[in-house]
Amino acid sequence: MTIKSIAVYCAASASLDEKYKLLAQEMGQEIAKHKKRLVYGGGNTGLMKEVSHGCHDAGGHVLGISTEHLKDLELINHDVTEVRIAEGMQPRKMQMFLEADAFIILPGGLGTLEELFEVLTWKQIGLHTKPIVFINFHGFWDPIFKLIEHLVAERATPHNTKDLYQVVSTPDAVWDALEKADLSPFDSSQKWGK
Repeated sequence: MTIKSIAVYCAASASLDEKYKLLAQEMGQEIAKHKKRLVYGGGNTGLMKEVSHGCHDAGGHVLGISTEHLKDLELINHDVTEVRIAEGMQPRKMQMFLEADAFIILPGGLGTLEELFEVLTWKQIGLHTKPIVFINFHGFWDPIFKLIEHLVAERATPHNTKDLYQVVSTPDAVWDALEKADLSPFDSSQKWGK
């Protein structure tokens, strides 16, 4: 599978620490440098703004997909290659999913959690085999991994759930992870829990 487009899920919040904003900028620059298209939620606030500007300013192709409802909350970024306005949140997420060959998870809030768990779940039940990479910068996603370990221990999810995703700590490490990604369907026959 050739990866041409990468969806980045991340925070719309502008209140995150500066280190996360710089991380998002760097991820955008990396996507441009590797000549991939960035697909993101279309916002012009928080890490969404930083990743899109980072990619666009470095000469990359950026597709922003937003909704009419979010135009005042996330300030749609028109300074990108292409902007689409979906008819609602579910169509927006579906468009992002369909336009992406891989998913990168940057720091984010509830919206990011919803998006990441959706693509993880869809991969688990066999709806796709696209790579999912967390950038666990400064341990941001450690609580999520702890939660997944708990779900496995309680037999609420298969013991091979970690096979659904990869974890790196910096944007430049994403490319090696994508290259090594297992694109075979998730083995849902594994026993649940330990």
